[in-house]
Amino acid sequence: MTQDDEIQSLARRSATDPTDSASAAALARALLRMGDRETGARWAAVAVEGAIGGHGLALANELGLPLRVLPWGARSALLAVGPESATVVAELPFAHRARLLFEGRRIAAAEVAGQDSIVSVLDVGDTLSPVAGSPFEIGCFQARAVALAGRAIFVGGISNAKGTDPESAYVRDLESPGTEWRPVPMPEGARGNPIDGLHVIGTRLLALDPILTSKVLLAFDIGDPLRPALTARYSFLWHGMWGDSSAGAGWIAVLSARIDRAVRAANVIALFDPTDLGPRCHAQRRWREPKDPHIWTQVRVWGESVAIAGGRAGVGFLDLRAAEVHRDTVAEHPYGSPELPESALRYVDPGLAPDEQVLSVAGGFDHRTVVAAIGKDSVSRFVVVSAPGNG
Repeated sequence: MTQDDEIQSLARRSATDPTDSASAAALARALLRMGDRETGARWAAVAVEGAIGGHGLALANELGLPLRVLPWGARSALLAVGPESATVVAELPFAHRARLLFEGRRIAAAEVAGQDSIVSVLDVGDTLSPVAGSPFEIGCFQARAVALAGRAIFVGGISNAKGTDPESAYVRDLESPGTEWRPVPMPEGARGNPIDGLHVIGTRLLALDPILTSKVLLAFDIGDPLRPALTARYSFLWHGMWGDSSAGAGWIAVLSARIDRAVRAANVIALFDPTDLGPRCHAQRRWREPKDPHIWTQVRVWGESVAIAGGRAGVGFLDLRAAEVHRDTVAEHPYGSPELPESALRYVDPGLAPDEQVLSVAGGFDHRTVVAAIGKDSVSRFVVVSAPGNG
């Protein structure tokens, strides 16, 4: 039997019985061997969806499907993502409100437990296994952000301790289970302020302080990740309350809410250049009331876009190519930076029911797609959405 005959036979068998995971997996392997990555990945996703008894994660790893972490119901989930579908391959023991990160075959989760925080790290292979010593406790600290860099884990947040010098962020060595959390040294004026965002770009750690006044963006050199050293700082006096942030593709995207002097409320995405931390441009959407169903709740820099969890409006895509014309101009203030044209922002409806909304987003199979986490009040299903122009 020739290779083409084998593929046609497997395709007929898989089409006849969509639940035949073994045939779909065999077809995916044959297509991938031929170099047809996209079609092979579609059949790989079918195979993973039909896998029985917890074998989906191992099959996703074998067939090369990317993995993503998203909230799911009251907990969280690890998903295998194909070109057109996303399948839960493992339930995670973390609450849906946990700060989650999937990086370098590791999942990190930071959860608040009373006055303390619990930080967990899982190695992702064909099964999930905690790293030595995990979970780790941080006493009198409310964790709000987590990042991984080599052997180091960073946690940002706000101290609950009384009568002591408060800390804003900690680092820990994951390869030495007996070590303790060590404070990340903060500059004057930022120590004790909460850190709501942590992002690793190359050998730099970016930290975002969301205080309503005297906001600060900080950059640390982490050539030695266990000894972060401050290298840059950008401060400005006023900005709306920050809701989320993301970094990648040469940009830092910061989501906030603001009210101007005319008492008009708006969601704003400010774009900063990670090289000097200065603001370059922004996009905004005005809304009428706090329960506006189209309020933006999350941003993810992905490919040539900032993907936006846009509530009942669907998935927003802010075209970063429109921001490049402002790359060489540093504004004095994010809201004083050039506003991107309305044409730079487009929405895609992922097939929402009347009572559903997009609650979260993550990267997709490739940079042309994202995964939308959809539900009423909590996530109940996942949909792969193509960016405009890539459908």
